Amino acid sequence: RTRTSPRSPGSPGRPKTAEEAFDSSKTCVEQLRGTIASLQRRIKFANEDEVIEISDELNSYVDRLGDDISDAHRYAKKEARAAEKRVVCLTESTSQAEIALQEMHDKLEEARRHMIEAGVDADKIFDKIGLTTLMGAQEAKKVSVFERLYLDALDRVKRTAKKLAKAPAALSSHAAHATA
Repeated sequence: RTRTSPRSPGSPGRPKTAEEAFDSSKTCVEQLRGTIASLQRRIKFANEDEVIEISDELNSYVDRLGDDISDAHRYAKKEARAAEKRVVCLTESTSQAEIALQEMHDKLEEARRHMIEAGVDADKIFDKIGLTTLMGAQEAKKVSVFERLYLDALDRVKRTAKKLAKAPAALSSHAAHATA
């Protein structure tokens, strides 16, 4: 009489991953079903010693299945902890990248403002190199309108100040012509 081994063929020793443990459990369950069917046929004609032997054989399969389930559970927990650590690392990296991206966005916006103040058509340059779409075209246009209004107002103030500075000289020369 040949006994079926409680270990699945082709996988000597303990499994090394959760997937191997689950596969081993699945194989063990399939073997157990076959063994149970075989034992049910044998038990009909078995004496007491054979029933004990059959019971021992069945218990060995049940023990093996319990071991495989425990292994699968342990490996799954181990892999879950490792995955959790990877998620934490990726979350930290993502946060750092988001901060760096926001800082870059702010610096580009500041550079754009300085360019506009210097009289450079920053929007045209940003459009040409693709930064407007990168920074968000809608946001860039809204800021652009307000900045232009602000810069126009500053320009008007400067022109008015220059005119006021010239005004006393112009008034004095106008007064000299009028009295002559």
